[in-house]
Amino acid sequence: MTYDSTVGSTNGDYFSRFTYNVNCDEIPMRYFNWAEPDMPDYVSFDTTSTKNSREGSLARLTAVRDVMAENDVDAYVIPTADAHNSQYIAPADARRVWLSGLQGSSGTVVVTATEALVWTDSRYFTQFEIQVNTEHFKLMRQGTDASIQSWLVDNMAQNSVVGIDPTTYTRTAWITLEAALRAVNVTLKSTPQNLVDIARERIGDPAPNRPNDDLIPLNVNFTGE
Repeated sequence: MTYDSTVGSTNGDYFSRFTYNVNCDEIPMRYFNWAEPDMPDYVSFDTTSTKNSREGSLARLTAVRDVMAENDVDAYVIPTADAHNSQYIAPADARRVWLSGLQGSSGTVVVTATEALVWTDSRYFTQFEIQVNTEHFKLMRQGTDASIQSWLVDNMAQNSVVGIDPTTYTRTAWITLEAALRAVNVTLKSTPQNLVDIARERIGDPAPNRPNDDLIPLNVNFTGE
């Protein structure tokens, strides 16, 4: 298979064309573009996407808050992550997308009894305004607004509890946040059963099944000896 690409400067001063050959004999075509997914299920660049309805956003937040209260959690942190710290997560792990409506590869939600905050980077500031119901969610701009850790330290009452699914947080991040919260008498609590998943079941919108695709064997032509 031969591909033809064009590269050049942004001002059009020069362009060059090059071709490259790819041997796809060993790779099923349905996997060919997976090195960088064309459109992961949890990512959308469709700027015509509509926001979660007022009722839908509130129903999802209420369900999560109810589960939080049952588990004695005052704030719940919902990262974009899975148990393997993958760069591209499965739809079953796209909890931040389901709750907030913000699609894309970056973002963390923090929910309390009275607030729902979404941290994301500058790539998604405009997308947030398009996709997220700002009546219920507030944008926290990474690099401008307080960090998640700083916000929790400054806003959580003494003896309150912050919950996180430990499979969605790295050990380094956990230890750092735990130490900062302990200094202000706030507890970081592990919730091995994800509270968003419980909430989804409660309102009849469970997470999709996890993928169970075939493994792709690669011979030494691709892996080297």
